[in-house]
Amino acid sequence: MKARFVLAACVIALPLVSVAVTLNETVKEVLNTNPNIIERINYFRSVKEDVGIAEAGYYPKLDLVAGVGKERTKNRGTGFDNKTLTREEIGIVLSQNLFEGFGTESIVNKQKYRVASAAYSVIEKANKISLDMIEAYTELFKQKELLESAESNLETHKKINGKIKERIDSGVGANSEIEQSSSRLALAESNLIVQMNNYENTVSKFIKVYGSFIHPDDLEKPMPLGDLPTTRSQALAEASKLNPALKVQRANIKVAKSSYDVTNKEFYPRFDIEARQDWNKNISGVEGRDDSTSIMLKLRYNLYNGNADTAAKQKSISQLHQELRSLEDLQRRVEESIRLSWMAYSTLVKQIEYLKTHKELSQKTLDSYVEEFNLGRRTLLDILDTEEEKYSADRELITAQYDLMLSQYRIEESIGTLTAKIDPTFVDVVGLGEDSNSKENVKDEMPKEEKK
Repeated sequence: MKARFVLAACVIALPLVSVAVTLNETVKEVLNTNPNIIERINYFRSVKEDVGIAEAGYYPKLDLVAGVGKERTKNRGTGFDNKTLTREEIGIVLSQNLFEGFGTESIVNKQKYRVASAAYSVIEKANKISLDMIEAYTELFKQKELLESAESNLETHKKINGKIKERIDSGVGANSEIEQSSSRLALAESNLIVQMNNYENTVSKFIKVYGSFIHPDDLEKPMPLGDLPTTRSQALAEASKLNPALKVQRANIKVAKSSYDVTNKEFYPRFDIEARQDWNKNISGVEGRDDSTSIMLKLRYNLYNGNADTAAKQKSISQLHQELRSLEDLQRRVEESIRLSWMAYSTLVKQIEYLKTHKELSQKTLDSYVEEFNLGRRTLLDILDTEEEKYSADRELITAQYDLMLSQYRIEESIGTLTAKIDPTFVDVVGLGEDSNSKENVKDEMPKEEKK
């Protein structure tokens, strides 16, 4: 009994171990819960149903037709006298389209390209939301470290201010020293208040992006992203091939190309085969049943409709070339984003080395000033000046380190592979297959725009 009590006491005394939430885990959570992403996924699913609607054109149609009403007839059968009967009709019609200018095929292709566009649109939005989460996460830790630095700076100012007061109370030192020290202490207090506000703002933004409350202390410090492209040229090449926004636009071009193909069907005849069974009564002035069975090949060919078909075709060509120009503009914007992200990354890599040197030398200077103060060669204000420089060096290095980390994630977002790096299984939500065709291959298929 005593052994059980001791064992229970030991178990109760064990600390509760909480597992810190990582950056990748927060991004995965957002990918599963963010309403903007869910909205895109639902749109993708609705577009998929349009493929089934379009494919219905390949299948036969079966209709039941029926009618009843009064019919007045005057013909040879009635002796050219008016005869009114209650006409009754009921029938079953089975029809199958044989040819309509490849319209059904073009409509099906159009819907499939719309599905591809919607799928890549999901990935595009997921990349942006992932980057939003990463920005909020890294900014939270940056402001947290800056807050800790501001708190440490304030404590240093308080200690030095206290020592200066002690020197003045003992008759050593001037009033100007305590006035200057108190002024800097007040500024340090103000800086801390500002930094606390900055930190609280980042916490609020983090909660907004994440979608629920999570205590900052439960988060694991983010780590730099590895496996980046080795050169800017490589990043540009990868973005041209993998960026989902470009894939969306390339799919939109194929949608427009299919819309153009659909307009061509109006310039062809339409052939349908129709089988019909009718059970009628009191038809054409003849009392009694009038049943019939027919199987017919039907032709329908429009000869004139006010040039509407020609105008629709020209409209589709113009829309097609509009989408092509949109792709060219988007390509430029993606390349600009890569260049800016890469420039920021390269600059920060170089800058951080100097900032580290600045911080190390500031610390050495402070240590030297403390030694010289003990020997009577420096004043406490000299130490305070050096503490300010060290504080500034700390803040600049903290900011640069987190900005460098974020620039790495921004490069991946510009390329279009950020979500895939964090959650490779996310693409299964929209079942993406092989990459889209290149821009050049798409252009080769385009009809020429008519000049007017």
